[in-house]
Amino acid sequence: MVSVTTLQFFTLLGWGVSLGEKGLPFADRFKALGIEIGCTRWPKAKVAFSNTEKRVTELLAAID
Repeated sequence: MVSVTTLQFFTLLGWGVSLGEKGLPFADRFKALGIEIGCTRWPKAKVAFSNTEKRVTELLAAID
């Protein structure tokens, strides 16, 4: 189940959260809507956002 801290994090970002079967436990890296979110540097107030490998492959195919 999703933790209160995780819900608050997404609320601050203005994102909605699915609480059904997609409500996985918080991890320091996770994927949402084609984006990978890294929270390993959370204590330094930094969060990294990047495209997933799948999304990068799709983008490269579209560009080619």
